[in-house]
Amino acid sequence: MSVGYYLADILKGIGITDPWYSNRLNGFLLMVNMFEAWFWALMVDRVGRRPLFITSAAGMCCTFSVWIALTAKQISSGEVSYGKGVIAVIFFHSFFYNFAWYLTPYPLALQSHLCFIITKLTMSAGSLSTSPILWRFSRSTFVPTDS
Repeated sequence: MSVGYYLADILKGIGITDPWYSNRLNGFLLMVNMFEAWFWALMVDRVGRRPLFITSAAGMCCTFSVWIALTAKQISSGEVSYGKGVIAVIFFHSFFYNFAWYLTPYPLALQSHLCFIITKLTMSAGSLSTSPILWRFSRSTFVPTDS
C-alpha cells in the first residue's frame, strides 16, 4: 500500500494543488521508502519478524488515526498547519509500513499479493457494472421541488 499512487489526490484534498511540489514530495517519499526498506531488510535477522510486524501494525494504525484526524481538522478549518501535519504523518505512516510489509516471506508475499489482486479486480468489476446502473437510476428518479 504505497501512498505514492494517490498522493496527488491526498495533497489536493488538503489544499496543495501545485503539481511540481506534489511530484517532488512524491519522489522524496519513494526514495525515503527505498532506504528504509533496505535498512529494515538488513535488520530483520537481528530484531525478528514478529516484533517488526507487531510494531508495524500498531504504528500504522496509530499514524493512520492521526492522519484522518488532521485531514478532518484541515478540511473543516482550512488552516495550512493541519495540512503540513498531514504531510509529516504520511512520512511516519510509510516509516511504519516499511518495518514489516516489505519484509514478508516469499510464499506469504505471493499469497497476500494474490488476495490483493483478486480483491482489486472484484471491486473494479463491481464498480464498473454498478456505475451505469446507478447513473441511469439517478437520472430517472423524480425529485419534487418547491417552485
